[in-house]
Amino acid sequence: MKRTRSHQVSFRLNDKEYALLQRKLAASGMSLTEFFIETISKGKEIVISDFVPLLSELKRQGVNLNQLTRRINQFSPTTEREIITPLQQCQNMNTKEVAQALSCSLPTARRIMQREDFPLIRVGKNMKVNAEAFDEWTKCRRA
Repeated sequence: MKRTRSHQVSFRLNDKEYALLQRKLAASGMSLTEFFIETISKGKEIVISDFVPLLSELKRQGVNLNQLTRRINQFSPTTEREIITPLQQCQNMNTKEVAQALSCSLPTARRIMQREDFPLIRVGKNMKVNAEAFDEWTKCRRA
């Protein structure tokens, strides 16, 4: 006798699920195979009501994420060249470079950079100055 069903399905159940399966099998009077075939052929979808609010919230967050992404892509540079060019134009000098430009020692350069009128940029503990702003500042001091 040739078998008509060539696929085998197996899965694990905990004790509570197994007891429920045994009760339903006994009540149906069917074999395990007949029970599963009857159950899946009815075509009913199982809806778990506890997940509906969670799915709604997840959908709202997805919509928000899509809106944010669209806004970012709408107003931001799109090519690598558009990103790198402004960064290259914004040349910053560190304390050592300021000391070399002013022909002074590092401690003196630090004191000068901490003056109120100096165009200082603090990056954490590091002190930087925009090269163009430094040039303007030195021109004002020489005049």
